[in-house]
Parts: sequence; structure tokens; C-alpha cells
Amino acid sequence: MREPPLPVVALQFDEPAATPAQRRPLPVVPLHVFVDDLRLDLPAGRARGVVHHTVRARLDGVIRLPFDAADLTVTQARLGDTALTVQPHAAGVDVLLPTPLAAGETVTVSLRFESRPSTGLYFVAGPGRRPQAWTQGAMEDHHHWFPCFDAPEHVVTTELRAVVDADLVALSNGHLVQQRTLDDGRVSWHWRHDTPHALYLLTLVVDRLVEVVGRHGDVTLHHWVPAGHEADAEAIFARLGAMLDFFAEATGRPYPYPRYGHVFLQDFMWGGMENTTLTSLTDRVLVPPAMVEEAEVERLVAHELAHQWFGDLIAPRGWPEIWLNESFATYFEILCMGALCGKDDFARRLIAQRDAYLGEAAGRYARPVVTRRYAHPYVLFDRHAYEKGALLLHTLRDQIGQAAFWRGVRRYVAQAAGSAATTAELQRCFEEVSGEDLTDFFELLVGTAAHPQVSVTWAFDRKAGLEVCLARTDDTAQVLYVDVAWRAEGRTRRQRVRLTPGTRTLALPLDTPPLWVAVDPDQACLLVVDEQREADAALRARLTPGDAPRLLRMRTVRVLAERGSAANTEALIETLTTDPSHTVRAEAARSLGAHRRAAARAALQAVVADRDGQPWRVREAAAAALGVGADAAWVTPLAEALADEPRYRVRQGLLSALGKIDAPAARDALVGWLDTAEGPAADREQASALAALAKQGHAESLATFEAYATAETPARVRGAALAGIGALLRGDASLEPAVARRLRVQLEATLTDDDFQARVVATHQLATLGDAKSRAALTRAHGAEPFAFLRRLHREALGKLKAD
Repeated sequence: MREPPLPVVALQFDEPAATPAQRRPLPVVPLHVFVDDLRLDLPAGRARGVVHHTVRARLDGVIRLPFDAADLTVTQARLGDTALTVQPHAAGVDVLLPTPLAAGETVTVSLRFESRPSTGLYFVAGPGRRPQAWTQGAMEDHHHWFPCFDAPEHVVTTELRAVVDADLVALSNGHLVQQRTLDDGRVSWHWRHDTPHALYLLTLVVDRLVEVVGRHGDVTLHHWVPAGHEADAEAIFARLGAMLDFFAEATGRPYPYPRYGHVFLQDFMWGGMENTTLTSLTDRVLVPPAMVEEAEVERLVAHELAHQWFGDLIAPRGWPEIWLNESFATYFEILCMGALCGKDDFARRLIAQRDAYLGEAAGRYARPVVTRRYAHPYVLFDRHAYEKGALLLHTLRDQIGQAAFWRGVRRYVAQAAGSAATTAELQRCFEEVSGEDLTDFFELLVGTAAHPQVSVTWAFDRKAGLEVCLARTDDTAQVLYVDVAWRAEGRTRRQRVRLTPGTRTLALPLDTPPLWVAVDPDQACLLVVDEQREADAALRARLTPGDAPRLLRMRTVRVLAERGSAANTEALIETLTTDPSHTVRAEAARSLGAHRRAAARAALQAVVADRDGQPWRVREAAAAALGVGADAAWVTPLAEALADEPRYRVRQGLLSALGKIDAPAARDALVGWLDTAEGPAADREQASALAALAKQGHAESLATFEAYATAETPARVRGAALAGIGALLRGDASLEPAVARRLRVQLEATLTDDDFQARVVATHQLATLGDAKSRAALTRAHGAEPFAFLRRLHREALGKLKAD
């Protein structure tokens, strides 16, 4: 079903095409899918083969099998030696059986097909690229290259046999049954996966690759990389064994399959895809060993590994339940990285999740985590399915307690393994282990668009003690149990309180005035705490590491960023230089940039120069903060630091700082770096330099942006150049009308570019530009776009266009 190109109202998730989703009726239970004798014509982008579907009738009288199919032709259908009637129609093909099936009867139907897919199976070609083919079945895209029952609730075993040239490999899920050279010199690769899983996880990759083999316990590890990148793979996956151990302990279930591995894809539209036993990763994260930490590749590895339990071993019973995949993978990713890297790393990632979700809720839309109203399943893959759901799991862990939470996770994994699960099943598991009624939690937090918010004020009275006023400012009726912490008489105390809708004043016995008071000091809940009326002195007192938790210190630093008094600057400098938490120090660096004081700049400059004493994350934040409010006098010291800096992430921070300085010398330094950047991080740094030029928004940079916006440029760099063109259109009123029109037309032309990321960037730029003249181009692009994810962005862009 195609969505019409109707504008989406700003800050609204529902759209004109959205209707309550319903699972498609199917009279049989799919059991096994075998894609056989698959032949690919890589130059032509075509596929042909035969698929065998083994199904079991649900009821008596089944005679019609409704297959999903698009971009393909079924040339023959058979039941054993019997030819079957094939009836094509708009939604797929129906295959008619010779006699009705009885309930419980099992048959295998074979369909020979030819396809030239627009999605689902992708062919990579062109200058600088290896001939390659790969699949991406999510959401329901496999039926664009072979006929199937394409819905996530159908969990099946799978098998695939592909015939390719001798210099290529053909990879798929499970174990390699046979690799055989045929009479014509081509090679047949036969794979089988015997654990039921959602069909969209079926994978195929055809490429010239070498295998890096390892083992962890009973699991063999197989990573496929282009020749010459073997050492890179070994570095990227060095801690994969520790990750496997973490997930086995956390879920109560060892890794569910005998083998696991990764394959790197060219032109992949996402970061990774958790295809069962063989995860696909974008080759943009295939970095040398020295860059693994700074590129944060392990985070992606942990996320996709978590999916082998949440999404693969346990499928979602329909796309409304996608949070059972993505929220769990997102939360368990940060838990795993916290276990590997420490509590400080967990805190940093938790705050990043809060920022991502709250940013989408405030600036794009808010929606229930579980909803049946959407135009296409792809639109559900957003900050609500990933970050908000992860934050709700963190909240649930706090509300029912650590022990009950982990017992609930393990019960859910044990009961749902090998099936398609629902939120109701998850709720029941947590209720059974905790003894609590979690109806409100799941109905009000998972099932609505709201999240709790509270405004906090407090006062001390020597006769009455400490009074804390909690004023809820959200619409949800959800009740939370939260900690109130305070520091007095040389120690920090806590009390658990019931946070209800409305306004409540707590009276806490206290004989001496507290140094500070804080609600939810560990950020244990998805709760937004408004502390804007908190006194500066109390906020500064909360920066003492031994007295306040790291997440409270980080939250406090953010409030002080907006209060640039000399005393607050001094307190933030102390935090920047002495706090034991790297995460808090990095946040202090960002906050000091906003203060724009000489003392703040001196402290930031010292941190950037301290390569041995300060972690690169802190130095990167300090480098970027140096540019806030800086004048031309800072160009030379920043450029000198840039030329001498060994860490590419810190170089990116320095480039960002130069972009905040509106001076010709800063532009010259950025353009010079664009021309000289080299090494494995060159495309990242060039993209950062272009983003910095875009912040300046001067027409003098136009030629630079256009030079890097060509199809031959690396995707990351090209995207930054296109964003720079958009920035000029929005911010430089001196552009001649003819030039502005040419640039707008260039962005409109990119809407149908071959490169997915370029199309995404062009859509965002036209949306923020808001020019009604782009309506026709966006509408045409919507009609041509195969990705429902991008079609949604087109409709959002149409909703932001000004009136004609």
C-alpha cells in the first residue's frame, strides 16, 4: 500500500495515510523457507531462482496461498510434480492448490521467480566500488526479490543456495551445508539456519571477501572483510567474546546459535542490521585499530549483538511491537558498554539517550512507544522506539528493583524464545516476578506519548525542617517512586517518595540547612526535572564528587551553563580540572564555552593542550567550546593546535571551534584543512571542516561546497557539502536570486540521487529551507522513492513549506 504525498502537520506523528495496523490474514503457518538455485546478474541488477515454502494449514479447506510479491514475476509454481495455477494481483500472487488442505496438513510449494528489485536486494557497482550484492529485508522488503509471506510474526527456519563466480563468496544465515564447484567453474554456496526467526532477518551477501575466523567457548566467529583489512577486523571485534559473556549472563541464555559473525557492506543505508548469525555493518566503520575507540565501533557491535536475543531469538508480533527489538538492544548496548568500560561510560551513554529522545519529542513529534497508527512500519524506527523505550526499561528497573528486573528479563527470554512476542507478554513476565500490577506503567508510559515532568523548589525552616515542593507539569497520570537526596550535617541522605500528578509538598525532618537538594539524583527514571529556580550556591555545592552522584553533577553543570557569574565559572573550572568523571568534565567544558570568560577560555585551552592528563573526550569538548564567542585572534592558536593534534576527534573539535569564528582567516584555515586532510579519518575531518564552514554561512564558501557535493565524493563528505549549500540558502541574504535558484534546484535534483544518504540530507535541507517552490520536486521524489523511511521525510518536508 503506497502512502499519498500529503503533508505531515508539524510536531505530529499521525498523518493522513495513517490507519490502525492489522496483521494480514494467512490461512497457513509458514515453517521453512528455502531460496534455491539463486543466480544474480550483478551488472543488470537482476535475480532468478526458485523458493520452496513449507507451510502447515491452520484450518480445513485451505486452497489459496496469498504470497507477497513486488518487482518480480513468478514463472512457475509446483507442488511436487504438479503444476499450480498462479494468479498475479496488485498486492502479490495467489497460488491455487489442486485440492484443499486439511487442518494441520503440511506441504511444500515451489515458486520459480525472476526479479529486478527496487528494494530488498541491492546491487553495488560503479567507480571505486567492488561489484557486490546484499539484502536488507527489514521492514518487509524481501518480497521485492522473491515471493514470500513477508511479516515479522511468521517465524521460520531458512535455507539459501546461491551460485556465484569462483572469485566471489555467497554468505547467508546459519551454517554452511555445502560449498561445491560446478561443472561450469562457478561455485554453489548452501546455507541453512535451523532456529526459527522472522523472515526479514534472512540475509544474502555476494562479494570478494576473506574470512577472519575465531572462537569463543562453543561459538565460532566468522567475520568477512575485503582483503587487507584482516587486522582491522581483529581489533574491532577484540572484545566480542566479553560481549557474548555479558549478554549470556544478563539474559540467562547463552548465545543461541553455534556461530556468529559480521560482513561489511558498501553503500549500506544504516549502521548495522542484526541478520541472525551474520550481522551486516556499513563499511564506514571498518577502521584501522588506532581508530576503533574514537570511531566508537564497539557500540554498534554491542547493539547488533544484543539483537541476536532481542529481535532474532525473540521476534516482534507485528511492527507495533518493534520496541521489543530496538529498545532492548539500545538499553542492553549501554549496559554492555558500561560493563566493559565502566560506570562513567554508562552515564555518558544514558544521558545521550535522554538528549536524543527529548530532542525528538520537543522538536519533531511525540508518540506512544507502542502504536498501531502509522502509514508504514519504517516510520516507527525513531527515537521513541530506540531511546525512549530504553529509558523506560531503565525506569522500570528502578521502579521494581534490580533483582526483580533481572528475573523478569530472564523469564521473558526463556518464555518467548523462538516465538513472536508482544508487550503484554513482557508485562506479564515482570508482574510475575515482582508481584506488582504494572498496568499503569505500560498503559501510561509505553502506551501514551507523555513522559513525567516535575518542577522542584525547596525551603528550610528551623521550626518545620526541610520542605520540598514537587509540582508535576505533564499530563500523564503516571505515579513514580523517586529518590529525594539532600546534603546536610556532613552527609548525604535519601528518601524514597511517591511522585503523583499535581503538586505535593514534602516535609522532611532536618535540624540544619541543607547544602543542596535534588530529586532523582541518579537519573534513574525518565523524568524531566526543572531546577531553574535553584539557587546558584546550592548548585555549586552539588558539584562535589564525594557528595553527589556523577549524573547529578552532570545535570547540575548543564544548569550552571546558563548562569555565567564569576563564581559559577570558577566552580565549573574546578569541575573541569578535578572531577573524577570524564563525562562530567566534558560537560563542564561545553558549559564553560557558554560563559565566554577569559578564565574559562584559559582553562579550556589548557585542557586541550594536556594530551597526557586529559582524556580525548574531554579535550574534544574543550576544543569545540573554545570557539564560542571567540574573535579572529583565536584563529592562529586554534589552527596551530589543529596542525599538531594526534587525535582525530580532538581535531574535529578544533575544526568546529574555527567554524564559530566569523573571520576570513578562520575560513582560510578550514579550507586549507579540507585540501590537506589525509589518513583513515580524512573523510570525517573533511566533513567536520565543511560543517564548520556551513556554520559561518558565507557565500565565499559556495564554490567549496559545490566542489565537494559531487557524486564522486565520499558519502560523509558529500552530505556535509550539501548541508552547507542548504545553510547558505537559509542564512546568506546576499546570494543573487539566480544563484539561490540554482542551489535550490541542485538540492531538488539530489532528492532522486542514487546515494541514499545524499537523498536524506537534501530532504532535510529543503525542509528547513521551507520554500514552497520545492513542493513539486518533493512530491515527485515521494513518488519515485522506494524507501518508506524517506517518503515519511518527504511528507514532513512538505508540511514545513511556506504557503505559495
